[in-house]
Amino acid sequence: MREQWFLSAAERGNPATAIDGDGPGWSEGNHVEPLVHGAVYFARLYACLRALQPGDAVCFTDWRGDPDELLDGAGRALGETLAGLARLGVVGVRTPHQPAHDDAEPGQ
Repeated sequence: MREQWFLSAAERGNPATAIDGDGPGWSEGNHVEPLVHGAVYFARLYACLRALQPGDAVCFTDWRGDPDELLDGAGRALGETLAGLARLGVVGVRTPHQPAHDDAEPGQ
């Protein structure tokens, strides 16, 4: 089933934006796979990061990703992995959603 879930320019009500001035403000054929935070998420993130090559870009977001967060059972940490990718020539962007307090739970 295919649904239209992005707002059109008229629905957004912002005539000043040019995001879709030359066509749709999105691209076709993307794959999104939501993964719940935990071992499955980190294992999948690590597998995707390992597949990157020089010149590739990686963009991801998380609620709270600490540099020492382990990505797999072998002790590979997020910070070390991202640093290694940067040395390899992979461009990375991480947009964290950092809670107001370190002990905050999602939704607080």
